Amino acid sequence: MNMSTQPRLPDETDDQYDIRINKDIAAFSYLWIMSVVIYMTRKESKFVRYHAKQGIVLFLLSIPISLIPFLGKIGLFFIVAAMLLGFVHAAQGQYADVPVVGDLAKGDLKAGDLGRSAIKALRSGIDAIEGLLHFGSKDPDKKTGPKHDGMDSSNLPPLP
Repeated sequence: MNMSTQPRLPDETDDQYDIRINKDIAAFSYLWIMSVVIYMTRKESKFVRYHAKQGIVLFLLSIPISLIPFLGKIGLFFIVAAMLLGFVHAAQGQYADVPVVGDLAKGDLKAGDLGRSAIKALRSGIDAIEGLLHFGSKDPDKKTGPKHDGMDSSNLPPLP
């Protein structure tokens, strides 16, 4: 609906008017490719553009993530959850960032920063898994695994 066809409410600011008129369209901008279409067709609305940018980032992230065999399904779960969160914020007329995505959409967080953060998290996860795998290792030369403080566990009572 064009902004000029709806009457203004008494004492309504331009921003409040924009939100009231466009919150439904802004919510639909979280539906994958619709984000691009809505962004291009609602250039006059600051509120729609705010949410459509986040929708575009989620849409663009969903493409490569969907190509990853197992982890992609987990990633898509989080993308859909982020889309639902953004949809609800827009439908309620709120300027609210979707976590991480909002910073990407505003340019506060660059894709390279996101990539470095993801690689760092992946390395931490791999280190944790390696630590678990070496936990039960009987090889005394291994540097990883549990650290013993010299206590004899044979004198401890059994766990309930």
